Amino acid sequence: MLVSDAANFPKAVSYGGLSALNVDECPDASPWWNERPEISSHSPACLVYTSGSTGVPKGVVQNHRSLLAGTMNYTNCFHLNCEDRLSFLYSPGVIAAVRIMWLALCNGAALCIHDVRGDGILNLADWLRRERITLFTSVASVFRSFTSILTEADRFPDLRLIRLGGEPTLPKDVESYRKHFSQSCLLVNRIGSTETGTYSWYCMNKETPIEGLAVPVGYPMEGYEILLLDENGEEVEANQIGEIVLKSSYLPSGFWNRPDLTMASFLPVPGAGKERMYRTGDLGRRLPDGRLIHMGRKDHQVKVRGHRIEVAEIEEALRSVDAVVETVVMPWKGPDGEQHLVAYFTVEAEPPPSITRASARLGQKLPAYMVPAYFVQLAEFREPQAAR
Repeated sequence: MLVSDAANFPKAVSYGGLSALNVDECPDASPWWNERPEISSHSPACLVYTSGSTGVPKGVVQNHRSLLAGTMNYTNCFHLNCEDRLSFLYSPGVIAAVRIMWLALCNGAALCIHDVRGDGILNLADWLRRERITLFTSVASVFRSFTSILTEADRFPDLRLIRLGGEPTLPKDVESYRKHFSQSCLLVNRIGSTETGTYSWYCMNKETPIEGLAVPVGYPMEGYEILLLDENGEEVEANQIGEIVLKSSYLPSGFWNRPDLTMASFLPVPGAGKERMYRTGDLGRRLPDGRLIHMGRKDHQVKVRGHRIEVAEIEEALRSVDAVVETVVMPWKGPDGEQHLVAYFTVEAEPPPSITRASARLGQKLPAYMVPAYFVQLAEFREPQAAR
């Protein structure tokens, strides 16, 4: 079913044999249009639930102002228009899916659905070419799996923008982008959350250098300011780790039926009008040139022998060891009652690196107290099953 006005109705009728509805002929169309209620920019637009990875899922009330701000930033920065064709690989219930839908609707672009779970990764390359996708969005692990099976002959002439997020993007992902995609195609690494949407991004072309072990998440989007605060609420210096705190007038309204949690997380900024602050619970480190590096979750900090440790730093260093793909570092209390670090990892090829070699490599990059005492290789990481 196509919905059209009278001026475009002949085109709608002739398009693909689909049935069409002329809204100008609907008897109640004109009165409803003239008497429609005004919608405030702070009115609720939709309710999106968090994943619950840090506790019980919470409903986030996304307002029109928040969603339109993100749409405006992407539209203006990447010149989205009605000729674009956007990939849609997400579940409709997550914030990334909501924002992609808004991008398509507000720009008259096509939204093209691919069921990754049902159709798998093997058909994704053919699908991208067949649908002439211009903007591809996915989590980093899907992109990693997708590019790992591409051949030298695979080309994507229509693709001009790749957006990655939701998980850490690795330097090897950037190398895959350089290898398989055209000179005119850009790569965007971004960070956001259900509560905020995307708030920082890093745009790369084929010549953008990646220094160190992490791919930056870059600079704040227009309308957002990023603060890195220590435990006392003071800003940290360059290359120091602090909690990422957003300051913006485009933040969502808060949590559904949780005024206590809303007041604790969305803080007013004295004398700043509509601006508020949101404590993300994520850790970041700002390079001297202002680029932001994501350093994991604040609640993943551990203390070992009196040293406060961000395990994301260890995971980042371990991923630089040959063949290591995914890593998780966790504390474990041994029989001696002391906390020890255990590194779990997966590899992309056999044989895996020796424990001695992995430990030595980490010792070159990290202080001795941050080198895990134990290393455990896994076949894969799996999502925990819900209790029944």
